[in-house]
Amino acid sequence: MNADPIRAAKILTRRFLTDYPLEAARKMEELETREIVDGIAHQTAPVLAPVWTFLLPDIAARLLLALPDALADRLIEELQPGTATRILACLPEDQREQLIQRVDAEIGEELVALAAYPPNSAGNLMKPGVSAYRRDQTVGQL
Repeated sequence: MNADPIRAAKILTRRFLTDYPLEAARKMEELETREIVDGIAHQTAPVLAPVWTFLLPDIAARLLLALPDALADRLIEELQPGTATRILACLPEDQREQLIQRVDAEIGEELVALAAYPPNSAGNLMKPGVSAYRRDQTVGQL
């Protein structure tokens, strides 16, 4: 196979994931794990993270385990902590702990702290990040 079609497919995949993360997530939910991983394993975590936010948590967790470890680790680090916690909660405890140990220590500590809150509690539902806004910023610009 010629390298140009492979390169074009990678570029088109990146564009689809970047420009249409919701549609990409819905399509990924219809495909087999191996098909998905073969198509996205060459992408970067910043490209994949928006798609992961739209995936059903159990599917996101299954796909996360099928990705190469380095990409899975970077993806967990790239996700919002609440999203990462919901996805990790779908994994068996040993796999969840293994993933958390591989990510940046600060991020891992935050994920462990968030996971400690009981389901449906305020702590479990909160978003720990602090947002900053400019005085002249409108709601439409957020």
